Amino acid sequence: MNKLMTGVSGVRGIFGETLNPEVALQYASHFGQFMAQERTIVEEAYPGDIIGVYDPGIFKIGDTLSEGNMNLRFDDIPSFPPEHFSRVAASDSMKRKQFTKVIEQLSEE
Repeated sequence: MNKLMTGVSGVRGIFGETLNPEVALQYASHFGQFMAQERTIVEEAYPGDIIGVYDPGIFKIGDTLSEGNMNLRFDDIPSFPPEHFSRVAASDSMKRKQFTKVIEQLSEE
């Protein structure tokens, strides 16, 4: 395979030759724009529905949204020991804030 292949299942290429971080970022950016073209306002959602919500920074992964003054209580989410360990470091110190946010989101999951 000597050329970059794109299709409905993604992008395929040889990393370092036809596929590099810039190409992957560009493809992901265009895909995100394509997916965000059509928006529909919904009045109600059901468990399992995926919805987009404007977040001014107050929501976290796993938050529950409800209407009215309900006193909802949920059982704790079980915690499992990690199966894989890895060491990560920010390669660009100018993106420290973004790096910290991503690590925080991963630890919440």
